[in-house]
Amino acid sequence: MSLAEIFQAIEETRLLKTLSRHEKIFFVGETEPIKYIQDFFASCKQADSNFYYDLSAYSLKDIYIFLSKDVKYRAIVVVSVVSETSLFSEVQQKLSSLKIEIPIIRLFADIFINLMCHRDLLQLTSNQLIKPKTSYAIMTTPRSGSTYFCDLLTSTEIAGYPIEHLRLANQELALNCDFDYFKLLFNLMHHRVSDNQVFGTKIISHFLFELRKARPKFRNIFKLIDKYVLLVRQDKVAQAVSLVIAQKTAVWHIQKNNSQEDAGDRTYKSALENI
Repeated sequence: MSLAEIFQAIEETRLLKTLSRHEKIFFVGETEPIKYIQDFFASCKQADSNFYYDLSAYSLKDIYIFLSKDVKYRAIVVVSVVSETSLFSEVQQKLSSLKIEIPIIRLFADIFINLMCHRDLLQLTSNQLIKPKTSYAIMTTPRSGSTYFCDLLTSTEIAGYPIEHLRLANQELALNCDFDYFKLLFNLMHHRVSDNQVFGTKIISHFLFELRKARPKFRNIFKLIDKYVLLVRQDKVAQAVSLVIAQKTAVWHIQKNNSQEDAGDRTYKSALENI
């Protein structure tokens, strides 16, 4: 998979769009992802106070020259699709020896996970599992009514926030960028809980199969969660029709505002006539 395809898959979470709202970030990393981020930000805003340190153009040993300027950067963000962990370690060691005290974080292992956990983006995440009082996962297939069911659970304010935490973005990061989705789950189970310490998630079958390819200890995911709910739609024909319509129209969910609802209904009816 190309770098552009990886970032496009990630952008279902609006990662770069959200990050573009932040100023004075010092990006350091490989040429291709650094250039992609710079171009993406240029399309989002007129002024850009960030710095993009391309390691093919500059040596890591010269980084202090650029960091010692008048700009007070909020964070140094390590960007790598090859080995984020090793580059992060190198940057940490170098800046520690230079006694430069700017937070160092990773694009995927920190910023992406913080986004999924609804936390401030520019901070380190944890590698420690702090289990909630209760955790559960809803296991299901597409067009089963799971979105409606999860919305009802969330509305109770005592059942966590069950959404698809492990889906396309995590799948592509795990398969192509050595992303640790167990670390994501650790942080979700700590930060995305209701006040009574309940964590909920939803796992769709095909995302689960893809994630299995990325981690040899895949079965450990089932040891992290206390309870499982199997959600099945009884009317299989209706489920199949719903799936075909969603695939043809690219309308998977209709929001509760009039313009979207009307547009969704028109597209739905048109697709139904052509089946």
